[in-house]
Amino acid sequence: MAVLSTLLYGAETWATTLTEEKGLDAFDMRCLRRILKVRWFHHTRNSEIRRRTGQAPASLLVKRSRLRWFGHVCRMDQDRLPRMLMEWQPESVGGKRRRGRCRTRWMDVVARDAESLGIGREAMTETARDRRAWRDVVAQKLQE
Repeated sequence: MAVLSTLLYGAETWATTLTEEKGLDAFDMRCLRRILKVRWFHHTRNSEIRRRTGQAPASLLVKRSRLRWFGHVCRMDQDRLPRMLMEWQPESVGGKRRRGRCRTRWMDVVARDAESLGIGREAMTETARDRRAWRDVVAQKLQE
């Protein structure tokens, strides 16, 4: 349990890509196999390891904490700093962008998480303002 809490410290603020989530799950599985002393020659599937431990993948735990934090920030007053930062739209400097792929934004990741739950981008803010409804939606949809 100490490994998981250390690994996921501050995870609600991470803007993870799908590649990073896969790497996080791989590390999580490697730790579980080491804890259970399951080696490669035992030919044990990952699903069996998850069944034995009853633990959800780390990427799912990150998604759950990110969605819970989003709901918490949505319910804050407009003058609170986290709420202002969540709604802030930066102005472009000189009208030029950096070369390469755009950086992953936290709100885009939250929208992707909400869409995976079947909640549209517009409806997620309205649903999150009702604490009980948001908690039920996140808990129900992220069950394994």
